[in-house]
Amino acid sequence: MSNPSIEKVRNILIPVLDEFVTDSAIKVNCERIGVTEDTLTIRQLSKFAEKIKITLLLFLEEEKIEKIVQEIKNLKIEK
Repeated sequence: MSNPSIEKVRNILIPVLDEFVTDSAIKVNCERIGVTEDTLTIRQLSKFAEKIKITLLLFLEEEKIEKIVQEIKNLKIEK
């Protein structure tokens, strides 16, 4: 994946989930908001973060999920 938004999300998720689960969660939640991993933009990260919260409930405690969701919402891409 070469999308900078996705790479930043992966960097947040891989330490708490494994790489396979991270990539699967990203793919499913991109589809939920009508985009692909290649087309997700920084502006869509807030919506994406809200959707991925549901997936993360399968793997993590709510407190950890809220921290991760906030990290995703706060992402910015350096130019």
